[in-house]
Amino acid sequence: MVHCNVSAMHAGPSWWLEQIGRYPLLTPAQELTYGRQVQEWRNHPDGPDGCPADVRRRGLKARERFARANLRLVVTVAKRFRRMVPGEAFDDLIQAGNHGLIEAVERFDPSRGYRFSTYATYWVQMRVTCHLERSERTIRLPTTISPKVGAIPRTLRKLFNHLGREPTREDLAQALGMTVAELDRIATVGRQCASLDCPIGTDDGVTTLGQMLPAPAPPPLPEDIERLQQQIQRLPERSRLVVEAAYGIGRGVATMAQFAREQRITRAAAQQLLEQALQSLRGTMNPAAVQLGLQLQAVSCTGDHGPPAAGPAPRRGRREPVPQLTLPLPRRILDPPRRRAARGPKRGGKLRAG
Repeated sequence: MVHCNVSAMHAGPSWWLEQIGRYPLLTPAQELTYGRQVQEWRNHPDGPDGCPADVRRRGLKARERFARANLRLVVTVAKRFRRMVPGEAFDDLIQAGNHGLIEAVERFDPSRGYRFSTYATYWVQMRVTCHLERSERTIRLPTTISPKVGAIPRTLRKLFNHLGREPTREDLAQALGMTVAELDRIATVGRQCASLDCPIGTDDGVTTLGQMLPAPAPPPLPEDIERLQQQIQRLPERSRLVVEAAYGIGRGVATMAQFAREQRITRAAAQQLLEQALQSLRGTMNPAAVQLGLQLQAVSCTGDHGPPAAGPAPRRGRREPVPQLTLPLPRRILDPPRRRAARGPKRGGKLRAG
């Protein structure tokens, strides 16, 4: 395995480039010879570890020479991504590219007829981009999502230059080959995390983002909880039952569909009944109505049946609305017309008689 000498790389990039420049490049004939030796070792019927000692020795030696001769290719590919990492992390990019180079050497098939540098560039670049995806985000995204997140800003710029206007979410989704719901979900998970310790403003640099966030609401007082229990008991019977079902007060938490079946009403009527009951409680509990949901949770904790609920039970079979893209985007996309269709049939094509 070819590894970067990190301490040597910290001595200076010019010294590192001078060291890897001492290994001569391979000729096409040498690439064929070393590639066949590596493939003979890797694809041996007994496996790389069970093959004869001379085959394994030739394969390891050929892999080492192959990799050392192409270290400059790794540096060339890593330089394309240098602006995306701090200066001290550039050696990590090269190390990740070296792993891709080794993988390319072991997979390279010289019988295909193309040069090794053409084949190895893909593997080196893939390893470098995977390293960036793992290190640049606080929350690591899956490898299937990261390319789609990175394609959104590039596609936006292309659509803006092509259309001469701000593209819509429908335009962007069609250009990326996905639905609008999938686009909204990818744009939501692709947002960068912000540190609570980052400074806000440029005056003194002391105020942080965490200091600007609102403080959590204080827990409700016992007298407020007792007063709310009394107000719930004063509600009409159906209103009291729907509040108890939604927040698990004295019973298990029930959905609006379950409550509607028990009361033999529609789910929409049950939801409207719950909203009216909560509105009535807010009016009677004023000015403490801001903490009504917190107080209802506290009341549910005092019951003997069912777990406490964090709010009304969600409707089954329905997804929560996905946050929309905050982009002022218009409605259609302009696909360039196909010139071939305008010119008529291909040359030599036969016209079928009607």
